Amino acid sequence: MKSTNNKDRELSVKLSNLRRLATAPYPSFFVFMEFDGKADVQEIFILHVGDELVSRVVKRVYEEENKGNSDKLHKKKIKLKYREEEKLDEVTGVALRDRLLFFIGDNFHTYVQNKKDHLESTGYESGRYELNVEFSKDDLKKLVEMSVGLGGKLRAEKLKAVEKRFGILGSEPIIPEGGGDFSLENIKPTGVGKVTYKKSEFSPGISFDAELYTSPFNGFVPEKFQLVRISSTFFDLLIYPFAQKFQQHFYIRGDEACYASEARNIYSLLSMASKQDFLYCEYEFNGKKSQALKVRCDGVGYGYEKELEVAECLCEVEHRYGIADSEKTSCKEISSQADSISLLSKLVKGEDASFDVKFEAKKDEVDGKSECAFVFFVWIKIARRMIGVIAYFKNELVGENGNYEVNGAKIVVEDNFSIDINDSEQRKKLDFARKDIELRYEKDNKVFILEGSGESF
Repeated sequence: MKSTNNKDRELSVKLSNLRRLATAPYPSFFVFMEFDGKADVQEIFILHVGDELVSRVVKRVYEEENKGNSDKLHKKKIKLKYREEEKLDEVTGVALRDRLLFFIGDNFHTYVQNKKDHLESTGYESGRYELNVEFSKDDLKKLVEMSVGLGGKLRAEKLKAVEKRFGILGSEPIIPEGGGDFSLENIKPTGVGKVTYKKSEFSPGISFDAELYTSPFNGFVPEKFQLVRISSTFFDLLIYPFAQKFQQHFYIRGDEACYASEARNIYSLLSMASKQDFLYCEYEFNGKKSQALKVRCDGVGYGYEKELEVAECLCEVEHRYGIADSEKTSCKEISSQADSISLLSKLVKGEDASFDVKFEAKKDEVDGKSECAFVFFVWIKIARRMIGVIAYFKNELVGENGNYEVNGAKIVVEDNFSIDINDSEQRKKLDFARKDIELRYEKDNKVFILEGSGESF
């Protein structure tokens, strides 16, 4: 609190005192009372030690400490000025209280937390450190590739890192100076959008979600090294804009999670690429659409026709069960269930499907039975869901001496199911449903339970 008859409306305060007020968690204020030569206070001004003043003080302290004046802050001063807009409307205790509460707000804890957050972040708006690295000129291409998330590391000939606050470089390095291995981690995309591949410029295309990576070094390296990367789960497209050069790489990462529709799309793209010398590629990021690029399809020899057929079957099954793109699977999981997926697709679409079965049975088990019935599950797993059908087929027995077979038996679907594979109660109910079907056919048929249609139950 400062009382004065002066009208210059300024006060020089020791930097050490200001730092104490700026870094303390509690609210701090300067209260100026002007008497104008009279016995009573004529005007009161409230100067809040808020974000603006805190930043000013912290910056000045940082400057002095970097000059080696940490122990001389009590000899340094900052001139504070209070203005007309900081004057109270009236000279009363109520007006003073209301102004203080205006700055503090309704929640004291929130005020303290906000001040703490500001102290920790002020001066670091453009980053906390500055890193200077010297490489061989032969490493420029690799450095640009690393900057768009292609990984790898380089040997830095010289490396220095210092703190940077308010644009002022710290005097002490934060890591020992010298050479070392250099890598770039957690590279963030500069855009998110879609990429579409087409057989021709005017044909329908296959679209993928993708990310755009533009090298921050493009403005500093020779044009031939400037690089843009478009990346998806299934491919990388590297664009060297000034060299008019494109590199396309496709990936089938078997264990990586994806939707059935995404697996179908990549197999469809690879099938198309295996038959073409070129594909047309269009992309759109941050609302900006590109012209079509003509990209070579080198290295795509295998057409993935069988994989495409199975992925299309799975998409059809998911659609009919109302779970399209609700659960992620993987290319590996789809491949491991290929036969079950193909069979289930036929059954849910009402297409004819038949079995040939050879089996052994005791003679007294089948005597007097002209037909045998086989009850079984056909099912697949998609993440945590089990979807499928309870089915049966029956036909006349052929064979003797304990060796029998059923040929060309048509499969009939009794019921569909979709359950959580980890829900033991649902699985029990599903097993009861199968047993009810067995009982229905036991009167006139010898009923067998087939295992192995889908993964083991």
